[in-house]
Amino acid sequence: MEENILFELLKGAKDLTGQPETSIPIKLDSGEAKRSLEAAHKSRHIIQAVTVSAKQKWQQHLIQTNNYKGCISAAHKELNSVCHKIR
Repeated sequence: MEENILFELLKGAKDLTGQPETSIPIKLDSGEAKRSLEAAHKSRHIIQAVTVSAKQKWQQHLIQTNNYKGCISAAHKELNSVCHKIR
């Protein structure tokens, strides 16, 4: 059971580039593994939500203004806003 949970944790752990992380040297009991796995899933959902929100703001600003420099600023402000709400 522990090995299955640990495998799922390692399989689900990815850095922001999407590359799997294979060098996490941890040994957890099943309770710790379950909590870590739940935290990893929550983190992944938060990162996805923030990314989608910033991308939508970028696209909306680009359509409205056709200004790439302004898009960077709009997406950056949206990221800050969403991250502040999460905290």
